Amino acid sequence: MACGGRHPLWQDTRVDDDMTLQMVVQVPMGVSDDDLGLRHRLEQDLDQAFDAKGFGLVDGGDIGSGTMNVFALVRPQHWGAALRTAVGMLGDHGIDKSAVVAKRDLTDDDAMPVIVWPEGSEGPFRYW
Repeated sequence: MACGGRHPLWQDTRVDDDMTLQMVVQVPMGVSDDDLGLRHRLEQDLDQAFDAKGFGLVDGGDIGSGTMNVFALVRPQHWGAALRTAVGMLGDHGIDKSAVVAKRDLTDDDAMPVIVWPEGSEGPFRYW
């Protein structure tokens, strides 16, 4: 699926105008014997948790060039809780030591994703 592509669980009726932040969860390929399956499980788990808690929704994912990305749309007032939920799920899947999480403001067309976890990460975020 292309960067920003629609997730199979995605539905037009679930997207709200107040979902103005993008969360990108990035994991290097090779952390699992089934990278694509891992990405799909992570997408499904995040989407269910974000939807149930009103944080937002998973909007898609991609895989290739050495990384897997999961994209979510998040309401700003729930960013902190959504981030804690995502980091907890990374731990549940055993990939918290190798993953990064980035944040992008969707109201600014020129905004680039910024790594927000792990805390203290340096360097620019790259989709690949």
